[in-house]
Amino acid sequence: GVDTDWLSKPLRTGVGQRHSVRLEGGDKTFRYAASIQYNNVKGVMKKSDRNSLNAGINLSYYHKNVIFRNDLSISRTKSEDSPYGSFSDYTTLNSYWKPYDDEGNLVKIFDDDIEFYGGFSRLPKNPLYNATLNLKSSDEYTQITNNFSIEWKPFDGFIARGRASITSKSSESDNYKPATHTDFESDIYNTAEGIFRKGSYDYGTGKSFNYELALTLSYSKIFAEKHWVYAGLNMDLDSRTSRNYNFSVEGFLEESLDFLGSALQYKEGGVPSGSESTTRRIGIVGNLNYSYDNRYYVDFAYRTDGSSQFGTDKRFAPFYSVGAGWNIEREKFMENVSFINRLKLRASFGQTGSQKFSAYQAKATYNYYLNDRYYQWVGAYQKALENPNLEWQKTDKYNAGLEIEMFDSRFNLMVDVYKEKTSNLLSSMDLPLSNGFTSYIANVGQKEDKGFELKATAYLIRDLKKRFIWSLTASMAHNEDKIVKLSPALKTMYDKLLSEGGTLPNNILREGESQNTIYAVRSLGIDPSTGNELFLNKNGEVTYTWNANDRVACGVSEPKYRGNIGSMLRWKDLTLNVTFAYRFGGQLYNSTLVSKVEGADMRYNVDERVYNDRWQNPGDYAAYKSLYNESTTYPTSRFVQDERTLSCQNIYLSYTFQNNRWLRNNLGIQNMTLGANVSDLFYISSVKQERGLSYPYSRRFSFSLGLQF
Repeated sequence: GVDTDWLSKPLRTGVGQRHSVRLEGGDKTFRYAASIQYNNVKGVMKKSDRNSLNAGINLSYYHKNVIFRNDLSISRTKSEDSPYGSFSDYTTLNSYWKPYDDEGNLVKIFDDDIEFYGGFSRLPKNPLYNATLNLKSSDEYTQITNNFSIEWKPFDGFIARGRASITSKSSESDNYKPATHTDFESDIYNTAEGIFRKGSYDYGTGKSFNYELALTLSYSKIFAEKHWVYAGLNMDLDSRTSRNYNFSVEGFLEESLDFLGSALQYKEGGVPSGSESTTRRIGIVGNLNYSYDNRYYVDFAYRTDGSSQFGTDKRFAPFYSVGAGWNIEREKFMENVSFINRLKLRASFGQTGSQKFSAYQAKATYNYYLNDRYYQWVGAYQKALENPNLEWQKTDKYNAGLEIEMFDSRFNLMVDVYKEKTSNLLSSMDLPLSNGFTSYIANVGQKEDKGFELKATAYLIRDLKKRFIWSLTASMAHNEDKIVKLSPALKTMYDKLLSEGGTLPNNILREGESQNTIYAVRSLGIDPSTGNELFLNKNGEVTYTWNANDRVACGVSEPKYRGNIGSMLRWKDLTLNVTFAYRFGGQLYNSTLVSKVEGADMRYNVDERVYNDRWQNPGDYAAYKSLYNESTTYPTSRFVQDERTLSCQNIYLSYTFQNNRWLRNNLGIQNMTLGANVSDLFYISSVKQERGLSYPYSRRFSFSLGLQF
């Protein structure tokens, strides 16, 4: 007679709010603007909130041919995690388990009938119980950013601009669990010593400071009314430092004593920990652009960058780019082609470098022996190897594009075809233990991407007199990636990884394949006579035995095509915008079927396919192996599925009262806008899998009011 709706227990309809005010003023010499914004987000999990307060002041001063600007912004954000825990804790609970006892009190452990819950080595816990305790789980940070710039125009066409930027950020995190929390129900806490270890507090704090300096010199001029020339030189440098500290303590005898200093000791075997990093970069870039009669143009740029993140012998790297374009519609032979308003061809080549790596990846780093010493001396040992030849990861980008506007600009089309070659790929190399180190950062390979991007906009209705406009926009992107070259050491490492097995498809890199390739053993389905899976090995032979060496490429986990479709309808002061997203042509490994159907723990709430679609008797034609087969399911092509997905990203409806006489005369309001918005309205996919288990996906509805005085 018990039917508990566990999924609804931790959820709510969160109603948040956002307010912003902006004030502008000044004269031709001095201008100012001040803004403040408050945003309160109520999460769909009960008591999960995020509050942010942002303020900014923008000042500008014009004195003859010099412009001074200063932009200051301050933001503070605090987020509270839900005390109800992870949403996945509730998806596994059986509906016939009761959250309350006969007296209406929350139960801590589901132990009404041990035989009824048979098979548990330790009885499951009630996640609702912890939500009633004095928990603390929050993160907060404060960030201050100031940008100051001076712009000087000593004569026509020449501009000198200097900029200085600083950013300071401080953060804190608190996670407190009292002694009565279900985490402290295990036997180790029920001893004379363990009882004083109940209750925990994890505290983290961090600070970062960044600064950036830049100087730009530029000159532009038109000669003979047809020749336009631009030349620019830019120098910039930046420095980024950060420090983080973490403390984990335990032993809180009283639930209300949730102060860090009330702990009895550090966690058993634990000590304070932390990390720090410092990176610096300097760059110089020169630009030269030329245009003739607004028909032909060429661009050239050369840059040299140096970064502390790379080897001492490879700190600096050169990059360059070149581009050309042709505005065909301005040619004389196009004068009589009235239906084309704009036709432009362009092509470019450019190099870029990546710095998204750890600060000390190329350096030899050391740790100290803190728990031992010789007299007053402390020893040290090497933590990571040095690589003085570690160099920038470079990407060569080739691009060709076409832009066209037709039929009085009612139809616009943009097409880009590209090819990218990334060399000196950075990766962590596994090393034999005999080296004394398990890994080593090195440049190990080359990767290639190629594809195209399309974007088209059509105005199906455009009646400016009646103020009626209806447009349709669609975009599509296609990308194929391929590993071109790998170092011999990396090949050996991935060959070993491919043969080791595992319950999930490994991230394997192989020459000639995509980096997103799914490797699994080919499956022939479930044998109706035995309920066991039939595999196809590399030799084409049928076998009941899964072998890691038989894995082959069974798909790519990136879609071949992806894009957006949007429509905008505007009638007088009413506007409607709708945006959809789609993707297709790729595959996904449906781990939901593995963990929640074939690998389901039947003591908990399970997918109905566990009983309806798994093999039970000889002769059954089933999609999943025997209900009584509890062996591990390894990567198999049976769970590689073609993905086709359509989602509604956003719907926005607004109405604007422009120059309304009553609002202007009675309230001083120049414009008023009412808006309504809904995001993530639906998600349709050919791959049925669980999403949002740790924190559920939700639909967001918002209503807005904008006033301009």
